[in-house]
Amino acid sequence: PFAGAHGVVWGLFIADVSGHGTRAAVLMAITLAIAHTRPGAPMPAGAMLSYLNGHLTRSYTTAGTFVTAYYATYDPHERTLVYATAGHNPPRLVRDGRVLPLDQFGGLPLGLSETEEYHEATLKLRTGDLLVLYTDGITEAMAPPDAHGRRVLYDEERLDEVLLGCGDLAASACVERVVADVARFTRNAAAADDQTLVIARVV
Repeated sequence: PFAGAHGVVWGLFIADVSGHGTRAAVLMAITLAIAHTRPGAPMPAGAMLSYLNGHLTRSYTTAGTFVTAYYATYDPHERTLVYATAGHNPPRLVRDGRVLPLDQFGGLPLGLSETEEYHEATLKLRTGDLLVLYTDGITEAMAPPDAHGRRVLYDEERLDEVLLGCGDLAASACVERVVADVARFTRNAAAADDQTLVIARVV
């Protein structure tokens, strides 16, 4: 949280580094450290992603290395969400029995092109809205091979079905539902990729 024009504003950030292991973990730590060095308030969202992208491209990423990211600011007084995306999975907004992907604008992942521009979209949230941020470790979780050796991804469609089933549940209960469904789908196999899931309910 940080100070805004009408009181506290929340910053929401989720990111995923290409690759696995120590190198990816170090690059994620660097990305977060750079975010905290930006002078002034951490907004607007597009400027924050541009700031991260410039530093990563000039000094830290190499060919084939990048960071997908989504950053938003939420003003609870105005109930306004302003977001920008850098190649990351579009968050989901569950509203009135529908799932809406927040994908109005998108940009290249961080660390690929120093001149990339990140445009912002603005959304007015409502009481009861469910905002879902996740990494592709959720939607790309795989079921065990079938009789023909084929494997199926969990994918966005299945995630959306579970989210629609959350109804008026608290955000924490919805997280538990998604995690349990992924575990059933994969038959509790060890995750091949990091799985991050953040869900918030507007009250």
